[in-house]
Amino acid sequence: MALTRIAAGFTLLFTSSTLSSSNERVSTEVKARATLTGKLVSGEAEFFQPRYTLNTEISIKATGLNPNKPHGLQIHEAGKDGQVAEIYNPFARKHGGPWSTERKVGDLGNIKGDEKGEGALKVSDPYVKLSGKFSVIGKILAIHENPDDLGYGRNDQSLIDGQAGPAISSGAISQVS
Repeated sequence: MALTRIAAGFTLLFTSSTLSSSNERVSTEVKARATLTGKLVSGEAEFFQPRYTLNTEISIKATGLNPNKPHGLQIHEAGKDGQVAEIYNPFARKHGGPWSTERKVGDLGNIKGDEKGEGALKVSDPYVKLSGKFSVIGKILAIHENPDDLGYGRNDQSLIDGQAGPAISSGAISQVS
């Protein structure tokens, strides 16, 4: 990083991005994957970020979902022994939906099972990052028992976790080379 002084006391910051550690923003593409496991629900998720300044593309497929029912989909902190902890929220925001202006980084909305209990979802998310200080690498992707109310419920729990209930399937998000 270099600082350059310009006229009238303004400073311009130049950054050079490289793939040297998971805590740095990178200018090259980053891929990640999560294998979701649970008693009845399983699935795969792929994450792709072409550059730090672009949205992360998330593609999820799951089986064993309740037919024709939405299930909350969230990225969580990793708790003790890799268990699901609170929703990933590095900016101390209230719970919301994926298109809400007020939302946690981990708020991805819902995935809905079809008549066979199979679900697929593709999301282009501006807040989910695969590199830098707020990377989701090492976090837990979880499918929840209930629909996520996206923060529109009429109680305090709605603004915490969307009343999505317990995780029924989860897996760690790992970088893929």
